[in-house]
Amino acid sequence: MLPNILHRRHAAAFTPSSSRLGYLPGLDGLRALAVLAVLLYHADVLWLPGGFLGVEVFFVVSGYLITSLLLAEYRTHNRINLKNFWQRRARRLLPALFAVLIAVLVYMALWLPDEVAGIRADVLAAFTYVTNWYLIAAEKSYFETIGRPSLLRHLWSLAVEEQFYLLWPLIFTFVLARLKTRGALLLLMLGAFGSALGMGLLYQPDADPSRVYYGTDTRAAGLLIGAALAFVWFPKADDSPRNWRHWLLDAIGLLAMGGLVAAGLFLDEFSPFMYQGGMLLVSTATAFVIAAVVHPKSPLLAPLLSIGILQWIGLRSYGLYLWHWPLFMVTRPQLDTPLEGAPLLVFRFALTFLIAEISYRVVETPIRRFGLRNGGGLGKAWNAWTQTRGVRRWSLGAAAFVIFGVMLAGGVTLGNVVVNAQPPPQPDFVLAAPAEETSAFAEEEAIVLPPEQPDQVASPVSSDMVSVSFVSRAENQIEEQPEPIAAAPAAPVTDSWVQRMKLARTPIIHIEENDFDSAFRRAPPRSQKKNQLCAAGCLAQLEFREWKGERVKPAVLPKREPTPAPKPLVTKVENPLPPRAGPAQVLAIGDSVMLGASHYMRKTVLALDVDAKIGRQVSTAIRLLQAYKDANRLAPIVLIHLGNNGTFSTKQFDELMTLLSGTPRVVFLTTKVPRKWQAPNNNALVEGVKRYPNALLIDWNAASAPHPEWFWKDGIHLRPEGAQVYANLIATTLEQAQAHP
Repeated sequence: MLPNILHRRHAAAFTPSSSRLGYLPGLDGLRALAVLAVLLYHADVLWLPGGFLGVEVFFVVSGYLITSLLLAEYRTHNRINLKNFWQRRARRLLPALFAVLIAVLVYMALWLPDEVAGIRADVLAAFTYVTNWYLIAAEKSYFETIGRPSLLRHLWSLAVEEQFYLLWPLIFTFVLARLKTRGALLLLMLGAFGSALGMGLLYQPDADPSRVYYGTDTRAAGLLIGAALAFVWFPKADDSPRNWRHWLLDAIGLLAMGGLVAAGLFLDEFSPFMYQGGMLLVSTATAFVIAAVVHPKSPLLAPLLSIGILQWIGLRSYGLYLWHWPLFMVTRPQLDTPLEGAPLLVFRFALTFLIAEISYRVVETPIRRFGLRNGGGLGKAWNAWTQTRGVRRWSLGAAAFVIFGVMLAGGVTLGNVVVNAQPPPQPDFVLAAPAEETSAFAEEEAIVLPPEQPDQVASPVSSDMVSVSFVSRAENQIEEQPEPIAAAPAAPVTDSWVQRMKLARTPIIHIEENDFDSAFRRAPPRSQKKNQLCAAGCLAQLEFREWKGERVKPAVLPKREPTPAPKPLVTKVENPLPPRAGPAQVLAIGDSVMLGASHYMRKTVLALDVDAKIGRQVSTAIRLLQAYKDANRLAPIVLIHLGNNGTFSTKQFDELMTLLSGTPRVVFLTTKVPRKWQAPNNNALVEGVKRYPNALLIDWNAASAPHPEWFWKDGIHLRPEGAQVYANLIATTLEQAQAHP
């Protein structure tokens, strides 16, 4: 019974005229699934890494519908009324877009004033539908973000579609008048293939793929495939009885739908396959789904996609897409809201659907149906006022005047705030590093090894006493409790790397036991002879060792009740830094997190080389370490902190460990990044170190998670106090590793 009801609802959407396009409810169902996939992807749901492919589905659907409308008009009138076409598109797209732009500007002016200047260019690009090209020109990555992403970044896809809406009717009219249907179809297929080929050629596996992801030229394949389908598969009524051909078409559509689901579940934005033919396959699969969905005799797929809830979501898919991104970006977990996980997902979805529904009923539908005149929103108000008499007329006029005045004043004020907003300051984590170290942020990643440092003979620490600082959380201040520790003699070049590290270290700050989960914990033993040491965070009750090997424990602090909202725990300690003694014994490879802390790392560990750059991916680091190995410049210890900018897979971990199989110790740090790849990356690291006897893990995530005060507002990069703890943690872990080989 249910399939028959669904089928009647689906079949009723078709008109008997072959030149008129009726309502296609199945396409709204397909759009509903696509927009839900995008929302789940942007909500950082781990089980749907390919949710971004919903945008590609949108492209194919848009190409099909727009071309079908053009074909219907051309077959009826033998021409295209471009003015009417563009007016209809403007009514459909502009009202909700302007509402989003105004809402975003008002919100930022009130609650994010320091970010207003940074979004001015985004607003201008959105108004002119060139957001995608602006993001490319400004080198704003879709995948690597420092701080809060632009609240309008998602409009890149709307820009691609609008550029298609502006250009395609002109090309359509020209081509159809000269090449007819077959010529137009051939041109579309060549264009789609050329776009996919361009994406594959421009894509570089070890570089940020944002250029090919944003570009109209490289993303046009989906739109063109949808347009080509419209030429060969125009929806029309079919009175013939259902037969095996209809079931075969539905089976093909269901298989294609299964392929789209599999792509969403198993592919991600960092997969080279996506840019080397994967997008083209997704577009092709979407075309097969559309072919089955729009056929009036579809026995299963079209009726299923035409159910009420999917139609409801599909009709609001445009508003859902417009509103969800800014709402998600002002409700970031651990940064903007204490919610996370399922509660945050429910809150975000509820808020998005509520605002999208208001937008659909109040803004989109009235203007799309009636426009601003001829009985539309303003037209109805004007007609009602002119037909009113007496006091009521003047009361309504006065109210309208006041409302208009308030809106005008608000608009002028908002415009003044936006125009006069100061440019955003340089990222805080860049300012935290010395000037000579910040230049690397502007450089593109390249596999070029830094010059070798000349070997020097170490000199003794200039001070005769080393002071250990203890942190008192109760008073939120530093209490100096010097303990006499004899300075070490100069270490010759032939001494061990630990001796040289000890010479270079600044005093490590003691931290109370209740500040961290644990000091060190051992992973399950690989055998009876070897245990794998795993550092679980900054050391509780750090043990200070005298230079001759004797352990000296600092005095135990009395237990004190912690005060709310503690201030930073680390004080700056200035000690003379002896020159390097011999070649580097520790090679540190990282991204912007390590780069921001590199100044403190060099002060804490002398025999250290830091090679860190912003946006570095694991794939690039593998090539970089290969270059170090080929140049015979791998240090006895390699420290790796990557995975903040993207995925760190088990395969990549194994590649690194195979490359570093001859390295005595390889130390990894877990990531602390409020992104969807944090958990899988850290799981890959935890499981990876268990498989290799020379691997060691520092659980930076566990150490830093209870201390948001260590981070700048992006929740990723470190303030000076956090950078000092980061450096101390690394130094102490390396020392413990030497003591427990």
